[in-house]
Amino acid sequence: MPYPDEQQVGLDFTAAKTALRAAGMRGALHTLGMKSSEPVHFEAAVAAYRTTLDDGMRNLQPLEWAATQNNLGNALFRLGEKEGDTAHLEEAVAAYRAALEERKHDRASLAWAWTQVNLGQVLSVWSDRESGTAHLEEAAIAYDAALSAFEQAQADDDADLCRATLDCLLARLVQRTRQLGFLRVLHLGRG
Repeated sequence: MPYPDEQQVGLDFTAAKTALRAAGMRGALHTLGMKSSEPVHFEAAVAAYRTTLDDGMRNLQPLEWAATQNNLGNALFRLGEKEGDTAHLEEAVAAYRAALEERKHDRASLAWAWTQVNLGQVLSVWSDRESGTAHLEEAAIAYDAALSAFEQAQADDDADLCRATLDCLLARLVQRTRQLGFLRVLHLGRG
């Protein structure tokens, strides 16, 4: 059965959509982007996230501001993946790093760890689009930081997943550099 149109119910659907909470709309746009092959939903989510970010929000609700920055990073990351655009990946890295300015390890350790994972993920994808190792190294460092936080919080499943990803990143670094001694420079302390 088809959904009724605006005239059948006597509602202005545009006004109803506008009345939705902004956070719900941003999340809905992001979810639509994940399910669609078209980047337009991610573009809309990015615009919606950006409109809510301001210094007032950061000062009054720093963790909410950081969560919005993290979600902006997620949308930019997915947009960069879909479009093959390194500029969006660079913006995603900036958004995650901004989120980490407020999502401190001592204030919100698991949220901080997941933002580190997000940062590591985008840096890893970015590294696939270049021949150097700088972004791959940064990805490994971000995952190592997240792993430490997960272990400290005794989040075993998250730590296992993070450890497996870190192992893959380190293997990619070895493969890319072809120098086993290079890993000592990272001082990751994993053995």
